[in-house]
Order: sequence, then structure tokens, then C-alpha cells
Amino acid sequence: SKIATIETSDADYQINATVSYSIVAENPRGIVSIEAESGDLILRKSLDYESHRDAGSFTIAATDKGSPSMKTSKQYFLLVLDDNDNDPVFINPPSQRSVFLSSSVNANSIIYKALATDADSNLNGKISYSLPNTF
Repeated sequence: SKIATIETSDADYQINATVSYSIVAENPRGIVSIEAESGDLILRKSLDYESHRDAGSFTIAATDKGSPSMKTSKQYFLLVLDDNDNDPVFINPPSQRSVFLSSSVNANSIIYKALATDADSNLNGKISYSLPNTF
């Protein structure tokens, strides 16, 4: 899918001002490509923050069709933002669904400590706990 359009300007006229684009360096894992005539930057692979936080950098060249042709290039960095795409997971133990209590447990005692993790970052990974009103 298209993620950006690279635009340049050329002070020349007619064919000398026509620019084509190419990726000339890096581009880890073939994540992006560029449409030579339009400059549309295309994402070729799905990215997930948890596995591609720093998806790397790539360099785009813009070359005009003059004679002799002129060329410029610029390096871009691809940073992946986190979506809230992971469910929290209980870790103590994940299969335990019941807490058995002795009748001698005092009021306001800690009877169970729930622990969970979430692979998402920042606020997307923040976990809050609650009990339904069924007690």
C-alpha cells in the first residue's frame, strides 16, 4: 500500500525537468519500493512494532532526464508505531481460575495477586485489573 509520495522540483524545462525515482541503498528486507515515475512509496510487507521497531533506512535517488542527467539522493528512516494489537496475558499461573480460601482469612487480606503482561508499548501495554460485580 502507498505510504507516501516523494516529490522533487527541477528548475529545468520539458524533458530535462522530468524526474524518475529509485531506491539506491539499503532497504532492509525489501520492505519498501518506489514507483519510478510518480514517486509513490509503497509498503511491500506488513510491519508489526513488536518485531520491526526500527525497520531500517533506505536512500532514494531522484534523477532527471536531461543530458547530462542530474541526480540527488536523500536517506529516509522507517519507524514503526505501535498499535494496540496484543492481548494481555496472565502469567501467574495462566490456567488458574479459582482461589480457595480458608474461613479464617482476615478481612482486607491479600488473597491473590494477579500478574499479566502485554507485548504492546507505552499506554497500549498498560494493564488495569477489575472484578465483575458478582460477589
